[in-house]
Amino acid sequence: LGHYDGACFASEFESYIQINYAFDWSEPDLAAVVGHELVHVYQTLHCGLEIEEKQARYKNKLYRLWNETEYWLSPWEIEARGYEDYFRWYWTKSQARNMEKIAA
Repeated sequence: LGHYDGACFASEFESYIQINYAFDWSEPDLAAVVGHELVHVYQTLHCGLEIEEKQARYKNKLYRLWNETEYWLSPWEIEARGYEDYFRWYWTKSQARNMEKIAA
């Protein structure tokens, strides 16, 4: 994975995500990364996301990926990053609810 947080693979028959274990993840940040990669699984299965070394296809549009900046500003990455705060918030909220149940 190099310096990346995670990666995903998705097909009609199986999907998996990889998380960079070199980082010391907090639970909310890990939830954000897993959620980010699951958005990519959804995009692959439902929006036709296909990423190759120098190009990608997304929602029937071809994108040339000449450099890393173009990749990080691509619509599928912007969409996935847009969900990260939600996944952090949801994890934190669900943990708080679990603590309330334990305390009751």
